[in-house]
Amino acid sequence: KKSAFAISVEHDSVRIPMSTFGADINFLLTSRSFSDLRIHCRDRKVVHAHRAILGAACPRIRAMILEQAAVVASIDEASHSQFGEDALLPMTTDLDWVEFPWATFPVVRCIVEYLYRFSVRIQTSMRDMLLEAALALDLVLLTVVLFFSNIIVIVFFIVFMLAFSIVRIGKVVQESRQLKLEIHALIT
Repeated sequence: KKSAFAISVEHDSVRIPMSTFGADINFLLTSRSFSDLRIHCRDRKVVHAHRAILGAACPRIRAMILEQAAVVASIDEASHSQFGEDALLPMTTDLDWVEFPWATFPVVRCIVEYLYRFSVRIQTSMRDMLLEAALALDLVLLTVVLFFSNIIVIVFFIVFMLAFSIVRIGKVVQESRQLKLEIHALIT
């Protein structure tokens, strides 16, 4: 049996197997394997993720992670100066969590999914909360898509109502002509 990663050469051409990157990202997203970041949500639930992926995909989250690392480094430095460089000190603070006090678990989960896949399916009822989260994290593309999807829904509703009104007006005009013909027939 050939390996999934085997490269084969056939008559002057090279055949390279399809990448499994998408499946690998889905695996990371759906399991806690190798996760090194916990995101604490407003509703006290936790979303597990990977610092490297979120930090690379979102400058705001990268800044949050780096800010926390700087705080931990300053605490460690203060501890070393107080107890000496050779002192064995326990880890002073976790580096593996950030807080999103402005978002609930389902919203944070959607944001994380978006940052891993750059696509996400959302429930219409979550659109406004997700828009707020996208704004808070400076996720410009997601913000624009969510904002315009709201406008598209409104425009679709207006077009639907106009079409319905036009159809209804057409029926009223047709009924009016029919009534006019019936009245004319009764008079003559």
